[in-house]
Amino acid sequence: AYAEHVPCAGVLALSGSLDLADVRPGPLPPLLMLSAEHDVGYIAEGTPGIVAGMRAKGCAARHIQVPGRDHWY
Repeated sequence: AYAEHVPCAGVLALSGSLDLADVRPGPLPPLLMLSAEHDVGYIAEGTPGIVAGMRAKGCAARHIQVPGRDHWY
């Protein structure tokens, strides 16, 4: 949706990742990223920065962290 501008109502990422360099300018659908408190290292560490970066690009982005759980929620 963000690199190819595929039309959609929003993006839901479950323990996902996103390279901000791939995000093209333009209207961005809302983003909801979920991760676990004890998720895989790069997901747990990277998700807050991805959300902040998407917000800086004008995207309505939000992060929800599942407390006390690992990658398998």
